[in-house]
Amino acid sequence: MTNSADVDAALAAINQERLAKLITALVNIHSPTGDERSATRFLTKMMSDSGFATAHYELGSSSGAMAAHLEGSQPGPQILLYAPIDTHLSADDASDVPWVGPYLRPDMKPNAQRDGDDFIVGLGAGNPKSMVAVLVEAALAFVDSNTAFNGTLSFATAGGGMPWHVDSDTGLSSGIGALLSSGLQPDAAVIMKPWDDVYYEHPGLAWFKISVKGDLGYAGIPHGVPGFRNAIKSATKLMQIFQAWLEDYPDRHETDQVRPEGWIGAVRAGWPEKPTFPPATAQFWMDIRLSPGQTVADLCDEVDNLIQKAMREDLEIDADWALETSIPAARTPPDHWIIRSAKRAWESQHGKEYPGAPKMAGQTDAARIADNGIPIVRIGFPFLDPERTPAPYRDGLGGMGVAYLPDLIHAAHMTVRLLIDAFSAANTTQEKP
Repeated sequence: MTNSADVDAALAAINQERLAKLITALVNIHSPTGDERSATRFLTKMMSDSGFATAHYELGSSSGAMAAHLEGSQPGPQILLYAPIDTHLSADDASDVPWVGPYLRPDMKPNAQRDGDDFIVGLGAGNPKSMVAVLVEAALAFVDSNTAFNGTLSFATAGGGMPWHVDSDTGLSSGIGALLSSGLQPDAAVIMKPWDDVYYEHPGLAWFKISVKGDLGYAGIPHGVPGFRNAIKSATKLMQIFQAWLEDYPDRHETDQVRPEGWIGAVRAGWPEKPTFPPATAQFWMDIRLSPGQTVADLCDEVDNLIQKAMREDLEIDADWALETSIPAARTPPDHWIIRSAKRAWESQHGKEYPGAPKMAGQTDAARIADNGIPIVRIGFPFLDPERTPAPYRDGLGGMGVAYLPDLIHAAHMTVRLLIDAFSAANTTQEKP
């Protein structure tokens, strides 16, 4: 049984200003995918100074990962708190403008600013820096309150978590993959992300490159010349076919908690410096999400069948495809003790029965963790209310750079409740791991 006095003491140890200072410090340590080492070293020292046994891992030329462990009074399960540390923008004009918009807003720059008492603005302030900070704050509350537990409380973070393929070894869950390969194998894990819900299903992803063939042309060629194929024109047709297919795709593959989406996310063709010559090849890329039970091979068949059908019906289209990378979807059994503890924690935090999670398609490192046989639950904090968000940052994804402290305290409380319940549940005869 969970000790209510332990819960009350741990909740009382949550410190909003300490949380705000950590988010500020992490935002000010620029950590785009592939260049996170300064941030992971900072967290290694911080957790070591707080009484945790720590280990730091150097990954590639400038990436990093770290893990910290706190032993309970007796042996028991190891529960891992995890969130990635890397941001999705480089925060320089040459790399990001105009793709993020006409200029880098304050929420897209690694310079933390306090906006009133409740908001922190800066690149990654909301995602991922606040996710990391909330889990650290929950772990520190265990230390400050002397919460008794049997087992090992672990915290870890890593670079390479963003869906950004920097090189062959960096990005797409590379950091957590390295941690798991280095011996981090907890009995269960908790990942912090946006959405104040409890998820046991975790979407996967597949990236496809579609190459549409044509003929190298010249601006002086009349339209309608027999036998001449404009690759850009044909690619536009094929993209429209895929767009219609992608809009229906979620209906065919949704599961209990996942409604997988897909988008055309990049297009490339020709020479901007010499548009006089229409190119012989036009390419576009898609990120298509997968739901548990759906295989990458099945998705490849769907993509191939659609292209073959398009080529049969329109002789101007000549295309092939390649799967560039994939991460399978995953699922933790919903009756596992870590899932039950998360639901009980949610109900205790909200004072009502958990109604179930809305279906989503957000891919995270949870899929890679679960694919290693580790039961994992995703919890988080509410999405920002647009009416409450400062006006300059309401449009688009931005730098995921607005953190609202009251919601993060709510998530820290939820994490503490989950941990205390899970350590108790996992050590009972009914719910042993």
